[in-house]
Amino acid sequence: MCGILGFIASDKYEKVFNKVDLKKLLKLLHRRGPDHSDYVVLNKKSAKVFLGHTRLSIQDLSSEFNQPYSSKTYNNHLIYNGEIYNYKIFNEYKDYTSDTKALYDLLSTKKYPLSDLDGIFSFGFWNDKEEILYLARDRFGVKPLFTFFIDGFFAFSSSLRVLEKLCGSIIELNLNKDNFNELIDFGYLHNEGTIFKKINKLEKNTLLKFNLNDWKYEKETIYEELFKFKNLEKKVSLKLLKENLTASIKTQIDSSNRGFGFFLSGGTDSSLLVSEAIKLNLNSNVNSYSLIVPGKDTDESENLFLFEKILGKIKNKIFIKKTFDNYHINNALNLFPKLDYPIFDLSILPSIVLCSSVDQNIRVILSGDGADEIFAGYQRIYDTFWRFLFVSIIPKFAKKILIDCLPHKTKFKRYLFVKNPIEMRSLLLGINRRYSNVYGNYKFNLRSIFKCIVQYEIDYYLPSVLEKIDAASMLSSLEVRVPFLSNHIINYMNTISLSNLIWQRSPKYHLKKLLAQNTSKKYAFSTKKGFSFNDENQFKEIIKILESKNYPVLIENESKIKILKNKSFYIRLLLLKHWLFGYKD
Repeated sequence: MCGILGFIASDKYEKVFNKVDLKKLLKLLHRRGPDHSDYVVLNKKSAKVFLGHTRLSIQDLSSEFNQPYSSKTYNNHLIYNGEIYNYKIFNEYKDYTSDTKALYDLLSTKKYPLSDLDGIFSFGFWNDKEEILYLARDRFGVKPLFTFFIDGFFAFSSSLRVLEKLCGSIIELNLNKDNFNELIDFGYLHNEGTIFKKINKLEKNTLLKFNLNDWKYEKETIYEELFKFKNLEKKVSLKLLKENLTASIKTQIDSSNRGFGFFLSGGTDSSLLVSEAIKLNLNSNVNSYSLIVPGKDTDESENLFLFEKILGKIKNKIFIKKTFDNYHINNALNLFPKLDYPIFDLSILPSIVLCSSVDQNIRVILSGDGADEIFAGYQRIYDTFWRFLFVSIIPKFAKKILIDCLPHKTKFKRYLFVKNPIEMRSLLLGINRRYSNVYGNYKFNLRSIFKCIVQYEIDYYLPSVLEKIDAASMLSSLEVRVPFLSNHIINYMNTISLSNLIWQRSPKYHLKKLLAQNTSKKYAFSTKKGFSFNDENQFKEIIKILESKNYPVLIENESKIKILKNKSFYIRLLLLKHWLFGYKD
């Protein structure tokens, strides 16, 4: 991956070029792009345009495609973070060796829509003739992009830390404390805000056009909505699903000139990716990296051992494992303030350790992230669905009687007040505050209720997962790709009826069937724990370390959060303070 930083400064903010050390700012993006760094300043009538880039070379390692990238043909400029896997399907680009050049030409000519691209990306593209800056993020928001806009100054970056330092040099940036409770409860926000006022995320699946002539911008959606509400009755074909998954894996492996490997958790998704890659009979080793996280709900060592045993006779595979212990907790906490943006999913700490374990000769990793959302793999989806459905069909008079009779603090009594599926989801996860602004619309039928829940996981929870893996991997200058979110898989799933997911025999049933073909039925359908983190002793260790920092009080109800039984909430607060106050240049 790469790091990007850009801004447009009107004459009244020209002082930023003297006040801020722009080369030093780009150095803060070094981990995102250690192979090359450069910038360009474009002088316009009443403004200057700055475009800076740090490169992690993945495709065509030659200096020809260093960025900011431009050409004499168009005289436009591109800074780009990500990978385009399928650019060779276009006749004009089939002989290209770099996705950077392909993306640049596509944006310059506008011959093909961005929705034709299969990849993960965020970019800034300056069209010199139009004097328009184009910003974009991929379909699911795999790659980050933050923006800042005041009258006369517009800026963007893949790093919140860098943007905060740049923009904080021209105005006073205040913390957005209105967002803190939501971050502590959920671990993510339901809007495009950040912990700073005036700095926002560019929405995923969005193209923004900023016009220098009038200092206004407009936005448009790039890809069509997933699971469009069509009257589809098409069932999942294991044959077609396997073909699309294989194509996705192969495309993402083939488009790397810096080696490849896999994150292997012992769960369904990563096991399926590794087993399918082994069947491709590649010329290189299939390296997998695992981290064993202690705890009865998180330790996947038995599944990893069984997976290795089943595939033991196959050549060209290498399994590398580490155990997450207190030593690694210390190291991860030391690195946490260096993240480009704060992460409140507690598995960020083992994720940092896992990413650091990858061999330096391998700069591309394939991960199973996204499968749980696209294939409705979380058990909480079904728990939410059936509980909400049950409560919804209870007649009003019966609800009133139950509410009057049941003890005040019983869970079921609280369920009776629920008016929306997402509110039910929140209660199941221990979130007691109501956030009615995030509750999705639905009609009272099975598919609409189920879609409301799955759409929430895709729209809000999935981006937080992707942000976590991007932030952790960039600390180690590592590019993580997500085959389950490729166009191959998404376009196929858009032809399938949601009923297939409501009534499947177990979560991710079709993926488990494919995995059983590669391993065994016992392994494929055994209970998987996923890559999570909730060990009580390690929680105590994290709290002890962070409390010893004696950071200043950040919010009024800190003591109340501390005494809550849910330690996750308290650790999120401590991590927020650690990112803000623990950072050193």
